[in-house]
Amino acid sequence: MRLNTFVHISDIHFSDSNNDSKALILYAALPKLDGFLGHSYQSLTMLDEFFADMVDKEEAELIVTGDITRVGAVLEFDMARTYLERELVPPQGYFIGLRESNWLTRAIPGNHDHYPGIPMLIGGPTGGLAATFPNPKLPRVVTSDLGSEGHELTFLLINTDADVPALHPNRFAARGSFVSQIDKLEKQLGKKRPKEIRILCLHHSRAQRGPMLEMDQSSRDRLSNFILEYGIAVLLSGHIHEPPLVRMETAVNTEDDTVFADYLEARCGTTTQRNLFHIPYYWRRMLHNLHIKKRGHWSNTLLVHRISREDGAIIWESDLFMETPQGFAPAPPTHRYCMGNPRVRLWPPPVVAI
Repeated sequence: MRLNTFVHISDIHFSDSNNDSKALILYAALPKLDGFLGHSYQSLTMLDEFFADMVDKEEAELIVTGDITRVGAVLEFDMARTYLERELVPPQGYFIGLRESNWLTRAIPGNHDHYPGIPMLIGGPTGGLAATFPNPKLPRVVTSDLGSEGHELTFLLINTDADVPALHPNRFAARGSFVSQIDKLEKQLGKKRPKEIRILCLHHSRAQRGPMLEMDQSSRDRLSNFILEYGIAVLLSGHIHEPPLVRMETAVNTEDDTVFADYLEARCGTTTQRNLFHIPYYWRRMLHNLHIKKRGHWSNTLLVHRISREDGAIIWESDLFMETPQGFAPAPPTHRYCMGNPRVRLWPPPVVAI
């Protein structure tokens, strides 16, 4: 019996209409800068149609794991809020939007949302960030009844850029830093209830390792202990534009490596970002002449998470959808297989792939 359906989107990267074309070619050529490309109107239209269909068929709810803007400009935040909550009207859009009045319930900001309104990494966020994510401020806890024999679903939402100063190596390397968020979150949490299932929403991916885009070490260690102590079953993330990921991971206690537990990380790729599938043909020719290739040939993606009850157990299942010329469609097997374990048992514990 299906209990809940969630459409998980991320890195939608709304942008204003004043993007410099020469700069966009540069951003397309350098994968680490492709977040500056902005949104694709075609993708916004397809997401509108897909989400409306999921609401009609399964009463789906929305999850947004950050980077709703290109550079954190006030106009970008305004457009993102309008699209998510209502609909864009001319000249910004021809009546497209998700019309999800409570989209902020399960939404968090990303690193691009902390930028100063221009494609520069120097300076603090604009007023658009506070206007979009007002009260309750992050971190916050959102609990709902699963409607199945007393089971509860608790979403924990944090800002993984909370401890990143405007001028710091973590800002330039797009690394997350958020120990203070976990400290505050702990004060809001009590002991885990017997039938409570806890889901942590964060922009940065714990599965990511490397000199860029990862969490700093202090945040990673703090998060590992937090997952173990507070019984986190699922991490929902974004930030790494490709590939998307649904995989079992292990958290190990930083002081005692005999204490560990598995959890599921579901990482969404970009959902409505302009990419090499959307840029003008002459750009593609130029990039091809420079021997620059797209990393994994990934189009925009989203995840659909379904929670169901089977023989008394609570099951989480994730499906990957990719943008096609006809709209968002189930990913082909060659892409689905890279996701690892899209189906896990959340309750009774421990969390296990099935």
